[in-house]
Amino acid sequence: MKKVLTLAPLTSSSVSGTVTHIAVSANGVFVSTATQVYRFSSTLQQLGDPLESQALGGTVNGIASTSDGEWCIVCTDAGGITCSVLNGSNLEAPANRTVTNSGTAISLVVFTGGDGNSFYTGSYVNQHILYRQYGFAGSALSRSTNAGDQQASFFNRVFVSGFFASGYAYYVVSDPPTSGANRRLRIVRVCNDSAANGFNNQYELTLGCDGNAAFFSPTLIDVSVINEETLLIAIRADSVDNICSYSLSEINSLMDAAYKSCVVDGTGNKNVFWQSSVTCLGGSPGLSGSICSISDSRSGAPAPAVGVSNPLTHTGLVTNTTILNGLTAIVGVSIDDIDFIYFAFTLNSDNYISKYQLVNSTSLTFVSEVTSTSPVTSLSWSQGSEYVYSISGSNRTSSSPEDSIGTTSVALSLF
Repeated sequence: MKKVLTLAPLTSSSVSGTVTHIAVSANGVFVSTATQVYRFSSTLQQLGDPLESQALGGTVNGIASTSDGEWCIVCTDAGGITCSVLNGSNLEAPANRTVTNSGTAISLVVFTGGDGNSFYTGSYVNQHILYRQYGFAGSALSRSTNAGDQQASFFNRVFVSGFFASGYAYYVVSDPPTSGANRRLRIVRVCNDSAANGFNNQYELTLGCDGNAAFFSPTLIDVSVINEETLLIAIRADSVDNICSYSLSEINSLMDAAYKSCVVDGTGNKNVFWQSSVTCLGGSPGLSGSICSISDSRSGAPAPAVGVSNPLTHTGLVTNTTILNGLTAIVGVSIDDIDFIYFAFTLNSDNYISKYQLVNSTSLTFVSEVTSTSPVTSLSWSQGSEYVYSISGSNRTSSSPEDSIGTTSVALSLF
């Protein structure tokens, strides 16, 4: 295991404009602005010319990469949402494109998973909540939600993050309140099971964090997952920052229990927050099937989803107020079964990235620290990568306002 040694930023001319998305693989990094996609080596040497978004038909609104960097997925707003699978070695666009849906997406996440052979999207389009899975071979649609079952009128679900772990695809979403003025943060799980059509296996759980039963008007700072087990969420609520930790094993247990209660036993309500109250029914012609092939045969197009009734309270991390008061980004890393968390924060106009070892999922031990010339807005890492990557903003302004250039730096930290 290596210690954090240095922070080596790209020259400002390398990325002209604001970096909007980054996808990290074990063999390199993909970076996008609104109009271009760049390819870098793992040590941030630019490889070839950037891909212009015109070649993909629109503004870039999401990118993802397989863990080995073989494929890079670039989503644009062309025709609603268009995701193209590109060759990671040269960013060549395929002859055909995958149009996931028409209509403007208010929010979108895209990520890879399914043993490296699929990518997933989650989006809110035309008052419908949509989940889709695609195979890389010909960008074929494997599964998608039935839009008729997923209508969520005036329920603007904002997709925040997505990741794949232990055979499931997970989406972290920010939901409007069912009453009052406070949004809620929820995690949604779907099975990676191609035999189950229509994603009829959605499970939802509300996440509590700030000492109350749920989030209260928070500003979400970052989301990260360590070793497919520990979910970290950083928020700012009422000018106070907090980092909450959740066990994916516990989340899965609660979702499995909700399945048994609603689908098998037929008791209670489905607890799907974006739909009117629906009573659970057991046996035919009600809900039936395994946990990854749940189907709903009742009339009225009920949602193919089951929610957990009570919010999950978090496990607090032992950290210091210096980090929390100026926190801007976090990322979890697991190397040789040792877990670490990188924190980016600003203190007295100085910008830092600190590395801590996570002990027993609750305690933090300081390891090392580096400085950044600009505030860090994002930290990224992928399993197999030797580096943690940061995004920081800066402006290079000439004497003429017309020649002002907004640039964003991408930097790396060695383990």
